[in-house]
Amino acid sequence: MDPKTWLIVGASRGIGLEFVRLLLASGHRVVATARSPGSALDVVAREAPDRAIILTCDVSRKQSITSFID
Repeated sequence: MDPKTWLIVGASRGIGLEFVRLLLASGHRVVATARSPGSALDVVAREAPDRAIILTCDVSRKQSITSFID
């Protein structure tokens, strides 16, 4: 399998968090966003620090989206 890099928005809980878990378990790289740090997402990312990047992005705020893109 050729590892891919995935962007998961809203990954701090629910289906987004489960996607992150499954992708990391499959050997892929993940860039995951959450509104605020300190979520269950941080715990999952610690298990694969070389393949998981956690960034802050609140999709309900235009400025947050712009900062994320920059």
